Amino acid sequence: MEKDGDPAVFATPYADVAIFRALITPKDVIGESRSNFGINGKHLYFSATKNLLDGANKKISKVYVLDKQKFGNFEGMQCRSEESVVPIEIIEVTVEDLPKNIKLIEK
Repeated sequence: MEKDGDPAVFATPYADVAIFRALITPKDVIGESRSNFGINGKHLYFSATKNLLDGANKKISKVYVLDKQKFGNFEGMQCRSEESVVPIEIIEVTVEDLPKNIKLIEK
């Protein structure tokens, strides 16, 4: 076992990114799966294969709301904190909460 850097908590200021990451996962999905997300200027973009989107229909996931003041500068889509961060709130999310602009990745 090798040390893999200092422990940290990572967060995003974008609720849609947190929801996408919570629901669009390859866990319990059959077949090749791919997903992508990012920011172009001020616009977020998302894409996923059909099996990942179908898999999201069967999931209830959690998004943790964290105190922004516990983190350093928000650069791009994420930031980090080297200290423990206790959630302010924990929100359950479902496929209904996903961003509406997810592009389908064709195999």
